[in-house]
This record gives sequence, structure tokens and C-alpha cells, in this order.
Amino acid sequence: MVELPYKEDGFRMVVVLPNEVDGLPLVLEKAAQKGLMDDVFNLSPSGRDVNFQIPKFEIETKLDLNELLPKAFQEAFVKVDEEGATAGAFTGK
Repeated sequence: MVELPYKEDGFRMVVVLPNEVDGLPLVLEKAAQKGLMDDVFNLSPSGRDVNFQIPKFEIETKLDLNELLPKAFQEAFVKVDEEGATAGAFTGK
């Protein structure tokens, strides 16, 4: 796991990669069991600098909360490019 802090305090992106080339199914299984989130929240900085590259990407998601809260919704996005990362969310009715 690699933690990439955002400029704003309290926000970070965590990149999770398997240790083995064929280890992605195990990482996905652990994430589905929510054990991965425990690992993310219990991260302790190792104090090591690492060099790695990730491609630029953009993720957008919408969550329909109509079953729980009528007329409520949430949209979120993450964009990573050469300039850095941007993230945001919006909740409304």
C-alpha cells in the first residue's frame, strides 16, 4: 500500500497493489470482506520514500440513495494527472 496525501489535511489516496504478479484476486477478495479497509485505516508511515508511476485516470461515481433517503443522491470523483490528484463529492436532493 502506498499513501498519497492531498494538500488538504485529512485527505489521502491509498494505492493498493498485490505483492505477487498474480495476487490481484486475493486483494479483491480481501477488499470485498472489508478486511482491506481495516488495513488502510491502520496504516503507519514507514518513513521510506518510494518512486513509482501511475497512469493518469479519472473516476466518477453516483450513488442513488432513494431507497434509504427519498430524493437524495451523492456524486463523487477522483482525477489523477500529471499535475496531481483532485477529488470531490456532492450530496443533494
